[in-house]
Amino acid sequence: MTQKTLTEQESIVLAYSKTGKSLQEIAKILCISQHTVKALLISAKRKLNIDSLTDLPISK
Repeated sequence: MTQKTLTEQESIVLAYSKTGKSLQEIAKILCISQHTVKALLISAKRKLNIDSLTDLPISK
């Protein structure tokens, strides 16, 4: 099984999401639509094989 790498945008959206920012807040910061933010989160979760952001490992 090959490991899928997150895109730069997926990584950025995940980082903001982990800090508790809402879809609306992330969209405003990145100047993209909320729909795009949601799609990036879904794609990242699929690549990382997680169901919830709470399943993400804590990074230092």
